[in-house]
Amino acid sequence: MTPHLGVDEKAIAKGHQYFTLVCDLDRSTVEFLVEHRKQASLASYFTGLTEDQLAGIEAIALDMWEPYVQAIRAHVPAAETKMVFDRYHIMTTTLKTARAWALKESLRELWHYTRVGWAERHWKRWYFWATHARLTFFAHRITNAVSEGLNSKIQPSRKWPTASATSSTSRRPAIYFHCGGLDLYPATPEYPDEP
Repeated sequence: MTPHLGVDEKAIAKGHQYFTLVCDLDRSTVEFLVEHRKQASLASYFTGLTEDQLAGIEAIALDMWEPYVQAIRAHVPAAETKMVFDRYHIMTTTLKTARAWALKESLRELWHYTRVGWAERHWKRWYFWATHARLTFFAHRITNAVSEGLNSKIQPSRKWPTASATSSTSRRPAIYFHCGGLDLYPATPEYPDEP
């Protein structure tokens, strides 16, 4: 399993139907594909991994979609040090005024909690975001460019199932075939050495 993953979403049809894609950033391949872009969608990838495989994940590039963030936090050890928010999304949200506004609005939610435990949890997450969110890139040096590139390959075309077929059941095999890094070369038979 690759130590560097990319997580992205792909719109598959009108009406906000999505796939969640997990990509191998080192091999530029699609590793996992599931319907929807919910926390449970990405969590279903992680629940299929062993503890050693989860511990072996070094970094995950993603946008700032909160359900994905929550799935990673719930399943990947030391998740906060391994999530690398894509630079494009960071740069659009971390301009001084925009970032200050986002931090202020996020902190405002703290006062709505009625239980100390939930308030402490929110505070810790807010504090980490305020002080560290932009620094994980420098530790891992990955972006979601590979995921975005694979995403652009997954466009409706003649090589996909019919236009009316929009579910992962019908599209998943085609996506894995074209973007899953399959080794389609025939195996070379081994011949015994000639005398």
